[in-house]
Amino acid sequence: MLVTILTDASHCPDSKVGGYGYWIISDRGHIKGGAEFKSVVKNINHAESMAVVNALYCSVQSGIAKNGDIILVQSDSTTALDILKYRKNKEEYGDIIREWRRLTRKMDKVIYRHDKGHSGVQDARSYANRYCDKIARRAMRRMREKNPAHRRGKGGNDMEIVT
Repeated sequence: MLVTILTDASHCPDSKVGGYGYWIISDRGHIKGGAEFKSVVKNINHAESMAVVNALYCSVQSGIAKNGDIILVQSDSTTALDILKYRKNKEEYGDIIREWRRLTRKMDKVIYRHDKGHSGVQDARSYANRYCDKIARRAMRRMREKNPAHRRGKGGNDMEIVT
């Protein structure tokens, strides 16, 4: 069965936090959502790669993706797709690549497709991409708010002016 996974991520370079959004659909059903990353997010490529892995994990846990399925991954990050497909930069992304391999080991096939984000097109794929982007940004902002030193992304400039 074909399982389509669309993802997006958001990253704050000052606070090293991020969030992700996903939209997953197959004949077994669909789920959408997202969350904050629980670990440090080194850069946007790290965030985008983790978003794809987390989305596949959610699809397996929900029963939408099962062993033997064909997984179609769509992301607006060609770098994240390359990291997962070609296992690029193993020294930097080793944990992510290992988890991806574990999750995809029993899948029939994985197809990687670049999905140009923020294209202005009004089709179903663009709607799903905008949804993922919105959820990812909200999750990143929630994480940033938990870290007072980076509330405004200024590295701690959180002074209140009293008049």
